[in-house]
Amino acid sequence: MRIARYQLFLCLILWTAFGCQRLTAAQPVANLQYFQRLAEDRNPTIRVVRHQITAAKGEKVQAGLYPNPVVGYHANEIGMQGSDGAHGVFVRQRIPAGMKRHLEIDIAQSQLTQFQFQLSLVQKRVKTDVAIAFGRLLIAQKRLEILQRLRRSWHDVMQRTEALVKSGRAGLHSLLQSQIEYEQADLQMVQAQQEIKTAWMILQSICGIEGEEIVKVSGELYKIVNPVSWDFIVASVIQQNPQVALLRYQIEEQRLRLRRHEVDNIPDVEFMLSFRQHSLTGEDIANVQIGMPIPVFDDNRGNITAAQARLKVLDNELSILKLKLRVRAGEVFRDYENARIAEQRYREVIIPAAEKNESVVQAGFENQQFDYFAILTAQRTLLRVNLSYLDASEKLFEAVSELNGQLLKEHLIR
Repeated sequence: MRIARYQLFLCLILWTAFGCQRLTAAQPVANLQYFQRLAEDRNPTIRVVRHQITAAKGEKVQAGLYPNPVVGYHANEIGMQGSDGAHGVFVRQRIPAGMKRHLEIDIAQSQLTQFQFQLSLVQKRVKTDVAIAFGRLLIAQKRLEILQRLRRSWHDVMQRTEALVKSGRAGLHSLLQSQIEYEQADLQMVQAQQEIKTAWMILQSICGIEGEEIVKVSGELYKIVNPVSWDFIVASVIQQNPQVALLRYQIEEQRLRLRRHEVDNIPDVEFMLSFRQHSLTGEDIANVQIGMPIPVFDDNRGNITAAQARLKVLDNELSILKLKLRVRAGEVFRDYENARIAEQRYREVIIPAAEKNESVVQAGFENQQFDYFAILTAQRTLLRVNLSYLDASEKLFEAVSELNGQLLKEHLIR
């Protein structure tokens, strides 16, 4: 009886733990970190680089392997004085000279290091894409909330205007105008819902998920963001940019390749040893052969010249990349500063003033102190400043995300 109770108790614990696990898995917190973890796990771009790392590890192993010896059958002097000649075996081995094998290993290690570094670069780029897409979805949902609230307000105004028209205290044109405003608000809601669908589709694509229904994302818009200087942008975004570091790795690899072409002039040594028995004399014979090619015609000057030119190309590409990053950083910094100032001004000054104005006019309209056009103007103003605030918040969100991601983002995000 005691054993049966223990088994029942154990089953209840396991069932509860399993149920909690399923509940947790079924109800994830749809914040920015959740989608970034999801993208890091499922984004195909990250998977590609991981496979490239595996391939680079295999190439490094291959580069470190020594050349295989050649073992074969050896016969000569067949038919001499009617004999079967000499028959035996031989072993031939190529011995790389000039540290070629070590340079091949260094080149393979450089490529592996680049792919490992590129993985962190791609992960940061994908996280930036997710942050921007997440911010757009968050802004789109908040925009819909504002439009829904103002649509309800327009509906109330339309009903009160209809009552005023029936009582003869307002003209028919006021009712028609309120109906037009209500229909426009309804149309804007439809457009906002479409923006949410599009933003969700882009976020799904980056995260590598398909077919899931739109979720309500959670997060705060950027409020007061500490101002940053242009010198800080240059130091943290341009000089420490991962793309710059990756190109420097490529330059170092090209230097190794140039060195590899230069040592090609040092000929490899070929060694051969053979043993055979002569059927005519019955004697055992050994042969030793050592040789190397003489670089008389092919001194590898073409490959050396090409490698030197490629090295200069990469050096100039590094200068071009720094220039492009400086221009892009200037554009993002401009957007960041403008959006930061606008977001703060709307939130602290303009929106409170518009809300107070709408409240005053709303009360005056109910007390017949203001006409319909006064409340129309007040609500239009409130809608406009709220939408402008969201536009500034979206630009600030994107600028901060791109600066945090060191100007890294994929082609999916425009």
